[in-house]
Amino acid sequence: MLPRMPTTLAPFRIDIPEAELDDLRFRLERTRWPVPLEEEPNWVRGTEQGWLEEICGYWRDGYDWRSAEARLNGYEQGMAEVRGERMHFLHVRSKHPQAQPLVIVQAWVDHDGDLYSVLSRDQLLTNLMLYWLPNAVSSSARLYYESKKAAQHATDPWDEVVRVPTGYAIYPEELMITPRAWAEQRYPLVHWQEQPRGGHFADFEQPELFAADLWRFGRTIRELEERR
Repeated sequence: MLPRMPTTLAPFRIDIPEAELDDLRFRLERTRWPVPLEEEPNWVRGTEQGWLEEICGYWRDGYDWRSAEARLNGYEQGMAEVRGERMHFLHVRSKHPQAQPLVIVQAWVDHDGDLYSVLSRDQLLTNLMLYWLPNAVSSSARLYYESKKAAQHATDPWDEVVRVPTGYAIYPEELMITPRAWAEQRYPLVHWQEQPRGGHFADFEQPELFAADLWRFGRTIRELEERR
């Protein structure tokens, strides 16, 4: 069992100054667009400039951050200091009195697949605002540098074994697909699910599939505990 680490908790509420929003609109208004190349379908040459200009125009003139801010502030939330690092968290209570406690940790949301066909413009822009407003893009990607530096990147050799019951879900647009035969050598698998759609950040792209699968995994864990 890991030693208990002292944690400092404080309530938190999102309250972005209007000047920050004015600054963003000013920057969007002064965007200097390059001369576009001939576009090909399906983003073969990267982000299609016509799409990008349209979404930036909506971001500047149509997107309502205050509505998103109010919705996010509807959740109980706070700041926690853990090992000297400040972490923002949401505390969402279950409607069921005997629900299994669950910690969901996510660093950042980005995707190489057909993400823009499954999210609305407001969902996409609210996600972007969570990085723009606190100026957190660099820190959100720090995990990749630190993992590589510590030789713990996903492609680095690894001979250890996880010893807690593990559930694994495969999404077809994931960046790397783990073969079940390999996973069974490293994890005590009690749940395996191959999903029909979704990619690297499945909880954002396919929340219904993700939540249903997570519920099934939690039920499996509870059944295992009851057998002890």
